[in-house]
Amino acid sequence: MVLREEEVLYNTEGYGVLDLGATETVGSLEAVENLMRLRAQLRGEEDQVEVFHGPSARKPFRFGNGGVQMSSSYILVPQKVGSQTLLLGMFTLDAEKVPILIGMKTLLRLGAVIDVSGWMVLSCVAPKAKIPLRRTKAG
Repeated sequence: MVLREEEVLYNTEGYGVLDLGATETVGSLEAVENLMRLRAQLRGEEDQVEVFHGPSARKPFRFGNGGVQMSSSYILVPQKVGSQTLLLGMFTLDAEKVPILIGMKTLLRLGAVIDVSGWMVLSCVAPKAKIPLRRTKAG
């Protein structure tokens, strides 16, 4: 399947990237701040995010380039899936240009079924919801 140029996502700001090789969901502070700013613009109000610090919020993350970085905090972000509001938990990194990477624990909690040919994610938590997938320049 060949995608048209307008179907390719060049900027992941405001999106989560499925990372099936990651256990946890993680994002840079920059990516989280951008997401929250975009959501506030769309909704006209800011979401209340719970932030946790301390030993349980600090976890090492290893990336494909071999680098390791400790998380700065753990946050809970309210996320609407269909008619349900869930709390999306993610670790944060004080780094630049790291998008929000949706890990396996989050996908398992959602009961996610990834329909690659239909370009969507289905969730057992909200069976009627169809979360659209977009392809990035990197694939």
